[in-house]
Amino acid sequence: MNKKLLFATLISLSNQAFAGSFAGSFGLGATAQKTTLEIEKNGNASEFEKDGNKGYFAGKALVSLGMKKGSSFFGVKLSASLMSDKKNLEVKIDGKDVETMNSKSNFAVHVGPEFGYQVNDKFSVHSAILLAYKHIEINQNALTIENVKVSAAKAEKECQYGFGATVAAFYSITKMFQVGLEGGADYMMKKENSFKTKVDDKDKEVKFDVKSNFAPHASVIAKISFGK
Repeated sequence: MNKKLLFATLISLSNQAFAGSFAGSFGLGATAQKTTLEIEKNGNASEFEKDGNKGYFAGKALVSLGMKKGSSFFGVKLSASLMSDKKNLEVKIDGKDVETMNSKSNFAVHVGPEFGYQVNDKFSVHSAILLAYKHIEINQNALTIENVKVSAAKAEKECQYGFGATVAAFYSITKMFQVGLEGGADYMMKKENSFKTKVDDKDKEVKFDVKSNFAPHASVIAKISFGK
């Protein structure tokens, strides 16, 4: 009987601990983010920076779904960003600056657990730990270096993975409609990549590492919430 009573008590406590109502939100926003991009080959790193594009502005959509109990919310956050992050890499060849590569990134996704707390009727705060995915396309331009012709090529892999975190504060204009500010940062991990190119009409594979590392960002968001 004691074991049955203990089991029933644990079940009851678990139900109370996880009891809550389904809640969530969806929103749209604008993001400003500082980005960097480096190509590393044979231990030498070169940074894409010559066009002055140190970051980008992006449109952002996000959805949060989870459970709310009292003033606390715990769920999953999914966000997607559309942007135009373009960079060029210039190196000196025969004393002249020559654009050898360019990159373009136009899509990113984040997903992970989110915790929120309703401070009062008007203000709430949120934080999330996220996995990050970023689409990135890197192209090598056709070059002639010391009478050696190198053909144009496209990098084999077009993505980077990493992780990030965000914190946000929202003000409730109505019970369902909120506006707020969100800040955070991403850390994108080093990724191996390669070009399949031609050097003097002979096939050659050039391997390199792509690094973008630490990327802080800030967003203005308007969202609609549902659930008690």
